[in-house]
Amino acid sequence: MAKLTTFTINEKDRLIKIISENSSKYGDKLIQFMELNHLNGLRNATVPQLQNFVAKCALEKQIEEKIF
Repeated sequence: MAKLTTFTINEKDRLIKIISENSSKYGDKLIQFMELNHLNGLRNATVPQLQNFVAKCALEKQIEEKIF
């Protein structure tokens, strides 16, 4: 049986807030996250999905800063 890692709701909320704060006023990053993970809303998002997306966005941001 697979071991499930439990996270607090606060961690999920914190990660959603990070994505939201880095989105346009139309929530472009939140929409991108939901489309990438085939979600209809944030309720079904998992902490690992959110962590991966935040890490991916941070990496992309660093690469863009180095290029320009």
